[in-house]
Amino acid sequence: LALKHLGNASTITALSTGTDALSTVMNAYYDVALEELLRDHPWPHATRIEDLIYVAADPNDEWANSYRIPQDCLKLRRIFSGDRNEDRSLAIAYRRVKDKARTITAITKASPGVITVSVAHGYTAGDSIYIRNVGGMVEITDGLYQVGTVPTTTTFQLQTSAGVNINTTAYTTWTSGGTVQGDDLILTDEGDSTTVAQIEYTALVDNPSFYPPDFTMALSYRLAFYAAPTISESDGLVELLARLWQMSTQKAMSNAQNEGMPDDEPESSWISGR
Repeated sequence: LALKHLGNASTITALSTGTDALSTVMNAYYDVALEELLRDHPWPHATRIEDLIYVAADPNDEWANSYRIPQDCLKLRRIFSGDRNEDRSLAIAYRRVKDKARTITAITKASPGVITVSVAHGYTAGDSIYIRNVGGMVEITDGLYQVGTVPTTTTFQLQTSAGVNINTTAYTTWTSGGTVQGDDLILTDEGDSTTVAQIEYTALVDNPSFYPPDFTMALSYRLAFYAAPTISESDGLVELLARLWQMSTQKAMSNAQNEGMPDDEPESSWISGR
């Protein structure tokens, strides 16, 4: 669709693997355009409600609890307060932060290899992790990996980013060093290790078969607008695509907003306090 908006009749069959000029341009902008559009609004097709994975109590001097954020979370909308019709006075405070790096203290030569870290990690099977600066075991290069089985609070089996166990039996012996860093955390005073917080968030939905038609149209106009300066020399086309992108996005947002019936707005605290 984006190419059609640009007046190009070509069809791209494999965006991520195409090597022609059009595929290269569209591939460069697609993820950005999609993630921006998803973050712009609480789209029903991308809304998820999940119990958080508890990590630790008292992560710092300001917050009571830390939780692991879902891997597909693009934008956290709210932590549930228990009151559906909440006003600002009932909203649960939180902060999204990067996970701290944990020092590696051992890596076994086994199938699969097991990593030990210096403090409790809070990981669960399937979590994405970043490993850096491993000493000795040169086969464990800097990059993205995945947590396998978690035997203890300070150990985990190592997998590739695709979830395949890594056999380290024949690897060079680990000598020292290295860090592991997990996905982002949510800091909040809500919940605890037994009664975890629950959140509503916008997920990264990258399967177009789940997109409503108006969302697809809005995405195509946004993608065409971003690609236009590279593909077309017409300033008028760029301006037209900007207007169409804004109009189609507003229409999609309005339609999405009408897919639910909210409660009446709660009375403001300054009125109820009179």
